[in-house]
Amino acid sequence: AVFGDTVYLSLQGSPSGVYKLPKQGGASTLLASAATPYGIAADSDGVYWTEWGRGTIWMLPTGGSSPIPVATEQVYPRDLAVDERAIYWTNDEAATAISKVAKP
Repeated sequence: AVFGDTVYLSLQGSPSGVYKLPKQGGASTLLASAATPYGIAADSDGVYWTEWGRGTIWMLPTGGSSPIPVATEQVYPRDLAVDERAIYWTNDEAATAISKVAKP
């Protein structure tokens, strides 16, 4: 995901987590550890991601240092998008549905 001058990415493997790096290149910075991060999005409010294995949708507010769960007990959440009001995602278990929660 790209927002402003920053690229956000989720990495599975070792070390897995959510990272940011400058759009023009440079070193990446770990924002949050996550075992199985998938979908990722960013906007002026923060960065968001799904954690497939834990069934959780996370948000790290802009300027914050601790991610907050915005939805739990999901069934393998994967793809994610945001707009001004809400966070949207898909679950592998319900491939024909899109879930939604209001932004915190």
